[in-house]
Amino acid sequence: MENPVFDDYGTLTDSVVRSFSGKGHANILDVSAMAFLEGDFSELTGESVTTNHFTGYGMQDLGTTLGKSYGEGKVIVGESYTNNTIIPTASS
Repeated sequence: MENPVFDDYGTLTDSVVRSFSGKGHANILDVSAMAFLEGDFSELTGESVTTNHFTGYGMQDLGTTLGKSYGEGKVIVGESYTNNTIIPTASS
């Protein structure tokens, strides 16, 4: 998570998550320690950045993702955009 923002009560209100995909990553023995950096791949095939917003009660209400697909030499061969507005509903 990059640049998390918390309110005065410690509730997460905004965050940015950057994800990578590719080839040649070392084996992961402990999934709880899984974290990826661009340089962890011998060949990067994709990258996405998701911006999230949370209500004062910690419920996510917005998520926007920008993605890039890479070909050989990290040439951009595709791009994607996803915008999700989450409307919390009261349970009955």
